[in-house]
Amino acid sequence: KLSEEVEKVRRELEEALDQLTVEENAATDIKVRMDVIKSTQATDGTKTKDIDAEIEKYEQLGEKLREDAERCEKNVSGYKEQIAKHDAVLVKAQETAETLGGQKDELTEGLHADKLERDTMVQRADVLQRMIDHFEGYAESVKFVMREFQQGRIHGAGKIYGPLSSLIDVDKKYITAVETALGASLQNIVVDTEDTAKAAIYALKRENAGRATFYPISAMRSATETDEIHAARNMRGFVGRADTLVGSDKQFRAIIEYLLLRTVVFDNIENASAAAKALRYRVKLVTLDGQVINAGGSFTGGSAKRDSGILSRATEIASLREKAGVLSEKIGKDEAKLAEITEILHRTSEEAKEAEQQKELLLTVSRSQFQELDAANANLGANNSILERLRADRDNLLGSSTRAKEELLSLTEDYKAAEERI
Repeated sequence: KLSEEVEKVRRELEEALDQLTVEENAATDIKVRMDVIKSTQATDGTKTKDIDAEIEKYEQLGEKLREDAERCEKNVSGYKEQIAKHDAVLVKAQETAETLGGQKDELTEGLHADKLERDTMVQRADVLQRMIDHFEGYAESVKFVMREFQQGRIHGAGKIYGPLSSLIDVDKKYITAVETALGASLQNIVVDTEDTAKAAIYALKRENAGRATFYPISAMRSATETDEIHAARNMRGFVGRADTLVGSDKQFRAIIEYLLLRTVVFDNIENASAAAKALRYRVKLVTLDGQVINAGGSFTGGSAKRDSGILSRATEIASLREKAGVLSEKIGKDEAKLAEITEILHRTSEEAKEAEQQKELLLTVSRSQFQELDAANANLGANNSILERLRADRDNLLGSSTRAKEELLSLTEDYKAAEERI
């Protein structure tokens, strides 16, 4: 029995020794790990101090670089402001050039068209005037009398005023009616006295130049208005007594009334026909488009045939010259406006050139300042990047140190527990 107990104790002792060995090995491992962590902490602490030193150095450098950048920015700010002002001038000049340039093109094109139209009107009026001056469209006998009179070759003649057509004014809307009413009388020549008429007739006969009719002012007497003409005033379509539709100098009124006082103008053939019938065909009626109902009842009509446009020439000339005058006035205003726009464009162009030159000068003068600013900003940016990396590294080390401390504390407790068990 004693030997059995001894054997039992021996086994228990061996087991205890084995357990002790295990505990001692575990304690040794913990101790080694603790020593490694402490060594690492010492190394990391040194690194952290080095990083903190680097951070402090770069922070101080960053402050200096920031001051340099602010100084450079301040130096170039004045240049930037002046350059911006010149840029604003250039932008405004471009906008003005685009806006006024379009207006100038439109005005130029419009002026060209207006001048062409005006010149065409003036040329047409001049052609018509020459036709009047040279009695184009008149009978050869009329041309002869007027030419001879102007050259002083009609002996004993007083005053020859000219063909009737050249001495009257008629509104455009009444020209056809008046031309129709007067007919060949338009070419009859108005003179001052019977003696002048005779002298002209002698000249025609002497030169075998044809025949002409003359209206001596001294001999012509006005016609009187009849009851029928008075009654026509109240009829449908009545326009006016023909003589009242013709303008002339006072000295020619008797001739006008002699020829036209007993002719009445109506608006159209239907109303004229009804009026003629009511007046028992005792009055000559003419319509605005040149149809005629003669006293006595005969009708003359169809397409209106004017006497070669003789009467309408003066009216057309006056109309053309009036329109040309209106165009000339418009042209004058447009030319003044064009000159104003051209001056503004020229002035704007000069201002733009000056601004461009000043801007280039400022850029040249300030180029070194801008380069220095760019360099300062680049250096500051690089310094800030380094600081960010250093701070990130420090934060990583601090995080590792915290975790190491926590692990070391846990290992210390484990080590104490192992020693107690040993």
